Amino acid sequence: MTSGNFYYIKSLKENYIPIQDIDNQWLSSTPKPNSPWLGIINTLYTLTEFFEFVKRLIPYNYFEDEFYIDINLYKAENMILIVDEYDRVDFGESHISYSSKPWSNKNKTYKINYFIDNFVKLILDEYCNLVYLFQWKNPPYDNLKDTIEKFLKGLV
Repeated sequence: MTSGNFYYIKSLKENYIPIQDIDNQWLSSTPKPNSPWLGIINTLYTLTEFFEFVKRLIPYNYFEDEFYIDINLYKAENMILIVDEYDRVDFGESHISYSSKPWSNKNKTYKINYFIDNFVKLILDEYCNLVYLFQWKNPPYDNLKDTIEKFLKGLV
């Protein structure tokens, strides 16, 4: 099953707001104008929404035993990972991707029960896989987990 509900994922906020217009950003230096960027918290929320959408489809039996999720990030070379909500994540240095290849979760296949039982962990694993592209090797896993859980409860 393919859904157009997340077609907008191709136009994340990062694609149309110039980096110089972002408040409370943390960067060690001023990037070039029109530098591509990826916000830490906004991206976490987007991945969470995507997984939550799939989780809500499960009770309607759209899937048999398993399904796959395909998420890609193109044009990642020289993209800058920024703190888009300054007070939310401990982030001590700027991170720039030097990967010339797009990021992908490679059509990961999930068993339904495993997906439900490990829902938050799977979101975090995908997110950490993405931010490793920016050489952010030690993301604050517990802090990000707490952010996801609050987001799912509507507390942020």
